[in-house]
Amino acid sequence: MRKTSTYARKRRAASAWDRERYKAVNPVTQALVVDRIRADVERLRTGAGIHAYTGDDAEAIASLAGRLVYITCHAARLHGLEHSPEANILMGTANALADIAGTPEELEHQRGAVLSGLDAIDRMMPLLHPLSLAAGALELDHLLEHTKGMTNTDVHRALGMSA
Repeated sequence: MRKTSTYARKRRAASAWDRERYKAVNPVTQALVVDRIRADVERLRTGAGIHAYTGDDAEAIASLAGRLVYITCHAARLHGLEHSPEANILMGTANALADIAGTPEELEHQRGAVLSGLDAIDRMMPLLHPLSLAAGALELDHLLEHTKGMTNTDVHRALGMSA
């Protein structure tokens, strides 16, 4: 076994944060938080899916699916997926949800776009970290707190695109 100097042992760790991280972040607490975020997003996805497949309440579909689309788009931008095919599908879904929110009679015409957006979200979820989804949820809360509602322009901004 080769003896290393104190300096070499200190350099082996990537950073001081990596060496001292356990003092600030309890791994068990972090795992519980990540699990809770996953459960919340899954609950939102299930509710949006049920309403999109069988519901006739245009406002509920626009609200639930719109929240999920915004959160996913924000997380996709954080992961560099804003130019993926799924992101383009989500943009179309955001436009369809805007039509549904403006004209509830458009629900049956736009249901296919909403369902394809939910499928795109399902394909994207394994690529997104739960903390990125949490950042998207916090950004959505901030947006809804300071404006009277969300539009498809906000979804474009969440992906880092100009509307």
